[in-house]
Amino acid sequence: MDTASGEITLYDLIAWEPRIRSFAPSPESQHWRSLTTLDVDWVVSARSSQPMLPTLRGGELIVLPDRIAREIGVGFNALVRELASQSIAGVLTDYRGEPDTNSPVAVLQIPTIDNEIERDLNRLMTTGRRQALLKTAELDQVIAEAGARGSRPSELVDRLSQTLGLPITVLTPGSTVLFTTASSRDLPQTNSDAWVRASLRNGYTVWLGPVPPNRHALARFSIPHVRDALQRALDSNAHMAPRGNARAIALRELLLEPIGTDPDRLARKALNAGVPPDRSLRVALSHAETQETFVRRSLQQLGDVLEAGEMNTHRLWLVASRANVPAYGRLGTPGVGWLALSAPVASASELPAATREASYIGQLMERTLIPAGAIAFDDTGALGVHGLLYDGWGSDEQRAYRDQHLGSLLANDSRGLLIETLGVYLDQQGSQSHAADALGIHRNTLSYRLRQIENSLPLRLDDARNRLTLHVAIAIQRMM
Repeated sequence: MDTASGEITLYDLIAWEPRIRSFAPSPESQHWRSLTTLDVDWVVSARSSQPMLPTLRGGELIVLPDRIAREIGVGFNALVRELASQSIAGVLTDYRGEPDTNSPVAVLQIPTIDNEIERDLNRLMTTGRRQALLKTAELDQVIAEAGARGSRPSELVDRLSQTLGLPITVLTPGSTVLFTTASSRDLPQTNSDAWVRASLRNGYTVWLGPVPPNRHALARFSIPHVRDALQRALDSNAHMAPRGNARAIALRELLLEPIGTDPDRLARKALNAGVPPDRSLRVALSHAETQETFVRRSLQQLGDVLEAGEMNTHRLWLVASRANVPAYGRLGTPGVGWLALSAPVASASELPAATREASYIGQLMERTLIPAGAIAFDDTGALGVHGLLYDGWGSDEQRAYRDQHLGSLLANDSRGLLIETLGVYLDQQGSQSHAADALGIHRNTLSYRLRQIENSLPLRLDDARNRLTLHVAIAIQRMM
């Protein structure tokens, strides 16, 4: 649930006094509201004599015994509707008749009402409020000490959780766990009263929970203090994030994490590396000889550009955009080398996969499988059939496909001359004259090589379907 005011609610009363239960309205009613959102300031009792109630200030829980309704001579449900015209929190009764399931005000039921019920419930609320305030005062002391020590956000979360005796979870804008003291089975559930949450800047949220019902008031009183302390810690962490070369090193370590790395670990590394939250992210890889001015100018069309060191002599970059900006038509053409980009991703947990996408495109251009330029993974037209082959890139399945159709040729072609010839021939759509020109050889030489190739393959080259099969196998071989 979202943060309620730091007051006692009907939900708390039911948790502290187990004899009380919710009576009406039903959850299907237009008047239904979660009891966690219904603040109660005080408990007052109705009387059969005039005035029926003392002067009300709003937020009272009215104790309405069934006998009072009978003595007044008004039907119970009608009397509740009359009381609902005032700003009360609800009605507590021992009425056992049929409740109005569409009651305009919350109705609670208790088996019996005695003369002490008003005093007992007010004492219960006063004690609960005092205990919550004492605990928040203790919490503020812990927060002040942590601030004086310059505690990092993760350390602060642990200290606050220990002090409250409640799990705390911080989620990123993409709902990845940044920090938590809860077990994996106890992570936040949006539509549950067992969690209390508050929003931080940049799309982060902090959650307390799961919270036992009898500690719900403590969670609500505490959440503003937890929120403000964590926001200060996150702001301080952002201010202390590495700059320059140190930041590039931190980003490189993040981008080169293996696919499948724990998302929580990636979220923390992104925070410590100063990756802007609540942004659309792309990984870019530029050829070692591509001019930096071109790379920066192109990437700035998409968002903020961060250097991330090197990868196999090429340069890594991270682009953070406030919106999902399409790359197609924005990047220009490098004079030398190439620029490869991933598709946009929504959170740091997807960055290793984005790095793989950029690497794949870079390798395609490096091996002239697609024309060199500035290409993003979401530009499906530029990738062509290689977009379909990406998921299995380097897999045993693709190796098996290649070996099934090219294995015998690979085994008999130690210099790779015949594989190259077959690839060019297929690139030229089976045209011998065009293939001979592309290879710079006489057509008779090409014919001789093609006969050698056919003798090593189980497929005939004059069949268009066979050429397609072999072309896919050649594409896999080239990528490997």
